[in-house]
Amino acid sequence: MSDTSKNLYEALFLMTQESVSAGMSSCIDHVKGLLDRAEADILTLHKWEERRLAYDIDSQKRGTYLIAYFRADGVKLNGLDRDCNLSESVLRVMVTRPDYMGDEEIATVIKEGQESLSASAALDEPAKAEVKEEVKTEAKEEVKAEATAE
Repeated sequence: MSDTSKNLYEALFLMTQESVSAGMSSCIDHVKGLLDRAEADILTLHKWEERRLAYDIDSQKRGTYLIAYFRADGVKLNGLDRDCNLSESVLRVMVTRPDYMGDEEIATVIKEGQESLSASAALDEPAKAEVKEEVKTEAKEEVKAEATAE
């Protein structure tokens, strides 16, 4: 298949805290595997941010977002969506075409993404400890709330 039939896409992956606590590099590898199955040419893939969710998704209160820019055949996106829905590490995924971005903005995003990917690998261990502490704190708060409700 030629590259001319591949379109540019932007994808936002919402990852579970359990998968992030196992290591950011393993999360990134998991998403790379999903994109490889869709025969996507990954331009950049990096951590976007970690947030408290507006509502619980599969009993998760927090989630970490990964953002990816890639080229793929539009027909393969259905398979990517299915694989993400079957994955226990991915809570949600949203894939769009970044038509709002110009060539210069795309080049900048790709450059920044590659820089942050190398920086996130260096910060992987402290981030893992921070996530574990947050999960413990939230679990204690839930237990207290349940005890007072009874």
